[in-house]
Amino acid sequence: MVREGKTIENKVNFYNFTEVGQDRNTLVGGKTFDDSMIGKIEFMGNNEAAVFHEKGVTLFSNMKQPSVTAELTFPDQIQSMAYNEKYLAVVTGDAEAAQQFLNRVDAACVYVNASTRFTDGFEFGFGAEIGISTQKLHARGPMGLRELTGYKYRITGSGQVRE
Repeated sequence: MVREGKTIENKVNFYNFTEVGQDRNTLVGGKTFDDSMIGKIEFMGNNEAAVFHEKGVTLFSNMKQPSVTAELTFPDQIQSMAYNEKYLAVVTGDAEAAQQFLNRVDAACVYVNASTRFTDGFEFGFGAEIGISTQKLHARGPMGLRELTGYKYRITGSGQVRE
C-alpha cells in the first residue's frame, strides 16, 4: 500500500479458521512491515511461519496466538535463502550476519553457505536413518534427561552440496 509520504507498508494478519472461527472474523495476530516488501509467507509445520521480506525474515510461532520468535534483518548481506517445512538456510559472505542467523533461528538444523540436503542421519554419522522427528519433544513414556534434551545442528560451509 502506498500512503502519503510514499511510505510502503505491508501487514501480515493471522486468522483462526478452526471450528471457533468459522462463524466470525477472528484476527489472532499480525505484524506491520514498514518500508519493506513481503516476498513470501511460508508455513513451516503446523505451528510456525516465516515471512520473507526484502530486509530479512521474521519467524512466528504458536499459530493459535502468533508471536514473533525471531526477526532477522539482513539488508545487504544475504545473497540467497532456502527453506522448507523444517529447515532454513542462507548464503552470505558476511560472518556477522551468518552468526546472527545461526544464533536466532530455532530449528533442528540451521545452514549457512551449505546445502540443506546434508540433513540425513547417515551424513551426521548416526548410521541408517529410520525416521525424522519434526517435534521438539519426541519421547514417550517415562523420560530422563537424555529424552528431554533437544539438539540444534549448526552447519556452515563454503558452498558445499551433497552429491
